[in-house]
Amino acid sequence: MPSHPSLSRRSFLVAGSAALLPVACASAQLPPSRSGQYVGAPLPAFSGITVNGSEFDSNSSRGLVLLVQFFQCEGGSHSLAEAGELYASKRDLVIVGVSLDESLERTRVFAANQGVKFPVLCDPGRTVSARLGVTEPGTSLAVDRRGILRWIGDSATPGAVQQAAAALLGES
Repeated sequence: MPSHPSLSRRSFLVAGSAALLPVACASAQLPPSRSGQYVGAPLPAFSGITVNGSEFDSNSSRGLVLLVQFFQCEGGSHSLAEAGELYASKRDLVIVGVSLDESLERTRVFAANQGVKFPVLCDPGRTVSARLGVTEPGTSLAVDRRGILRWIGDSATPGAVQQAAAALLGES
């Protein structure tokens, strides 16, 4: 038995901390990804004017995790709500919404009604979606801090976008 009571407590705390280390260091896993031409490769750069009139350039997200949410105003509220929750809680996460609707004004009103705080691009000619290989609204892309597209998913799958973000945010 140790001669000093604090030594016993200190030993217990060190042993307990070491036992918790693997749990604390374990990171979330990416959910299964759909296939795509850029998975595992650098995401092509894209830019545009947001519905609020500011410039968005995907290159400015290097060093941060980037989520790109493609939606249509008719059915995008679920994916935008989940993305909004993430955006509000994670400082090292950049989110951009890309509307596939034809109308800038409709997209602007829809984003405002949904309370969207992150940048939203309107892509009526689908140039951004074509550049990134996206054909369907509801598609989400998760890009790591190095600019590599790591995950393509369906934003309608409960928790998948959050899981992808958590996995990439947990990487160093």
